[in-house]
Amino acid sequence: MDNNYLDKVIKQIIYETEVSNGEVYFPFLSGGVPRKVLSPTRILSYLSYNFNYHCRTVYGLNDDERLLVWDKFVNEYFDKFPYNDF
Repeated sequence: MDNNYLDKVIKQIIYETEVSNGEVYFPFLSGGVPRKVLSPTRILSYLSYNFNYHCRTVYGLNDDERLLVWDKFVNEYFDKFPYNDF
C-alpha cells in the first residue's frame, strides 16, 4: 500500500482515540485505559497486540505496514497528548 493510505490510517486511529475522565479510549481496545499507565515506554507492550490485530482486520495491513503505522502512531499520539501534566 502507498504511504498516503498508511498516513490516513494513522490519522483515523488518532481521530478515534478519545481522552475522557482520566482514561484513554483507543479504537482497538474495549474500555478505557488510565492515562497514568500510558507512557512511551509502557505503551509498546500493553497495546501493540491489539493495535496490530486492529490494523490487520480493519485496514488489511501486512506486517511491514503495521510496524510502520505503529511507529508513526506512537510518535504522533504522544505529540497530541502530552503526558507530563498528570
